[in-house]
Amino acid sequence: TFGIITQYPSQQQGDNFYAPWPRIAQAKQDGMEIVCHTQNHFNGKDPKYSAVYIYENLSGCQQDISSHLGSAEPFLIYPYGAYTPTYIQQAQKAGFAMALTIHYGQYVDVADLMQTPRVRVNGDESLARFAKVMSEDYQGASSTPKTAAN
Repeated sequence: TFGIITQYPSQQQGDNFYAPWPRIAQAKQDGMEIVCHTQNHFNGKDPKYSAVYIYENLSGCQQDISSHLGSAEPFLIYPYGAYTPTYIQQAQKAGFAMALTIHYGQYVDVADLMQTPRVRVNGDESLARFAKVMSEDYQGASSTPKTAAN
């Protein structure tokens, strides 16, 4: 899954170079999932961002992805893992059904998909490290895993 900051394709921000839209479209065609990571990577906990701003940014991100790729998934990755109850409300209003946090967890609570935990895998781990991270007894960095909804 690739979270796209839709105002950044083809740009360089510091040491980061962001892929152009044709390359993102090719990744989608090759089977990768492309989801919203906002239009400009704003911090969702910063009180300077109003509910209207959050809604417009998230809606705009979905529109940008849809216009470049033909469709947009109803999934969001929170920049910095930062969100508030207002952010969640506006994301749902914008059509999002699920959002990924930076909280560690191996189980998804289907009753709370807007605060979905994840197991981060960076790609440079050994197979043994990957197997350990995916094991039932691994506790992650500093967060407590959520339990599955029954």
